[in-house]
Amino acid sequence: MPRKISFIIIGILTLIAIGIFVAAFIIAPREDKTPVEVLRDFIPFGGGGADEPVRRPPQSDPSQDGDGLEDGPLAGQAGEGNALLQLSSTPVVGASFHRIGEDEKEHLTVRYVEQTTGNIFEVNPETLEKVRLTNTTLLALKRVLWSDDEKRLLVQYLDGEVIKTFMGNIVGGESGVGSLEGEFLEENIEALTLSPERDKVFSLRSFGDIVIGTILNIKNGDKEQVFAHPFKEWLVGWPTENQIILTTKPSNGVLGQSILLTLSNERIVPLLNNIPGLTTQPSFDGRNILYGEMRGQTLSRIISYNRESGNSLVFPLATLPEKCVWSRVSPQRAFCAVPQAPEKALYPDDWYRGVVSFSDEIWQLDVERGSVSQVTQESLNNSFDVINLELDVEERFLLFQNKKDGTLWRLKLE
Repeated sequence: MPRKISFIIIGILTLIAIGIFVAAFIIAPREDKTPVEVLRDFIPFGGGGADEPVRRPPQSDPSQDGDGLEDGPLAGQAGEGNALLQLSSTPVVGASFHRIGEDEKEHLTVRYVEQTTGNIFEVNPETLEKVRLTNTTLLALKRVLWSDDEKRLLVQYLDGEVIKTFMGNIVGGESGVGSLEGEFLEENIEALTLSPERDKVFSLRSFGDIVIGTILNIKNGDKEQVFAHPFKEWLVGWPTENQIILTTKPSNGVLGQSILLTLSNERIVPLLNNIPGLTTQPSFDGRNILYGEMRGQTLSRIISYNRESGNSLVFPLATLPEKCVWSRVSPQRAFCAVPQAPEKALYPDDWYRGVVSFSDEIWQLDVERGSVSQVTQESLNNSFDVINLELDVEERFLLFQNKKDGTLWRLKLE
């Protein structure tokens, strides 16, 4: 009898295994995956939820099989006791760290614009002491960028269907609460990014059948045209003083590209080509780019591309590059908000539109070691869809917003 039961159990397990393999081959074409990728969804190969990073060869030579480096071990979980504090109870725009004061009075502060009123506030990330800096009303805010002078900023907002860009200065008032005064730039500037020193701004604006890229010196007002292109839909980043990176606006399954503009000679060279749903986040030294391939209904793993070697490294973390921020202290490290069990959707489109939302935890990755480590462990309480990440100069704090309600938070990393 026991032998008969054993044969029955073996037969049942065999039928189950056959069924899983058949299902994988049926589901794979529907979800734009290979059968092996579908099987990974059924069977947790490797266990633990964080696999070894996968190295990819240079894009220019698919015949190569890696850079000869060994994959680094996965680092242990860290971050116990990290303090999470809320800095605003209302939606904000353009939050950024600043160091103000002189000598012994110098201290770290966070400045932001309240989305509902356009008023500017300052809050101490340690004591939570808050001060209103202006009472100027601005509605329909779209984007805010702070210059190297903590009193000067660029504000974009919608006036009907027109995009207005205002370069303003915080001017003190007699009652202690100041106002925002300045001048308007050209209308319908479609993209903006600041230089690493925050003293210049690169902008894109359509002219007929092309888009023109211009650099404005914030301090003296000088302008210089440095870019012209027939394709108009770009996202822009300025990682180093001499380099601007432009990436086509992403959509699920649509082939995208990323190009490098060298300012010293205005030369344009391709970086990443023909990648579906391409989204990018370049490091501050310009050597590495985090990017994602978005197709089908699965959030893809994040990939690091090294410009010098041409190699790519696939990390065991599924997220969007815009949910990451690079370290300036250690340029090979980045902090990323990683969704826990993201649902099936057309990424990044459905996330941009708010059709789906995430519950994130913070992870750290190292592109040289090929390692990942968890910074927060259930400390975000499944309540945060993290966006607009920023580190302070000493990297003691991580600043971010919750996309679910626009509120501002900081996480202590020490």
